[in-house]
Amino acid sequence: MDILKKQFIEYADRFLVGDRNEDLMILLKRDHCLQVAEVALELMKSVTGDPRELLLAETAGLLHDIGRFIQYRKYRTFADAKSENHSVLSVGVIRELELLAGYTPVEQELICDSILCHNRPAIPEGLPERERLYAALLRDADKIDIYRVVLEYYENPSSIGTVTLDLPDTPEVSSEVVESLRAHHPVRMTALRTVSDFKLCQLAWIYDLNLPRSYHFFRERSYLERMCVQLPEFPERNPLVIQLRDFLASKL
Repeated sequence: MDILKKQFIEYADRFLVGDRNEDLMILLKRDHCLQVAEVALELMKSVTGDPRELLLAETAGLLHDIGRFIQYRKYRTFADAKSENHSVLSVGVIRELELLAGYTPVEQELICDSILCHNRPAIPEGLPERERLYAALLRDADKIDIYRVVLEYYENPSSIGTVTLDLPDTPEVSSEVVESLRAHHPVRMTALRTVSDFKLCQLAWIYDLNLPRSYHFFRERSYLERMCVQLPEFPERNPLVIQLRDFLASKL
């Protein structure tokens, strides 16, 4: 893992150009990948103590967004809809650089498949138990650390570059987004029209968590309360906040 992290950092640093504002986005994603690796490791520890499984989970977390660097440099955005699917880019980079050369073919496929699943609307049906575990674990780890990133931005807007997919920062919320939350459903990315929609979309992620330990991460870091504070006023706001609090409490 130490060798792989060194390779990862060296690769990410290739995209630094010496301009603070430009490099901030690269460093943001580099740190995110390192943090997701740590969260994935902790989540897997809640499932098993097998050293090989812990290594595989940490590896998937580290490499899940390695395609983001070339995405940003090429397209100037992290929005897949305006560029390319970043999970596909990530698997392409992994294979091009042979970053998983020290893993068995089965392990390589397991890691790459979990990466390809991490940004899909839902985990595909019919996956074998082990593949489903890795897909679920990586999706949870990614969401948990994205909360850290976006809350830092929402609470200190000048601290990092924009992470809100180039959406207009206005208080309007879309009816489709509100209805998705009411129904305990994840929000479609194509439904987002404003940063307020994006915040509601992120709150809806709580309905898409998979591992029991993931809910405890949300409680320990006060993610739900901190995100709710960021919401604008709109008619359905308070009922939705109560619904989210009750849901988290039921999971804990």
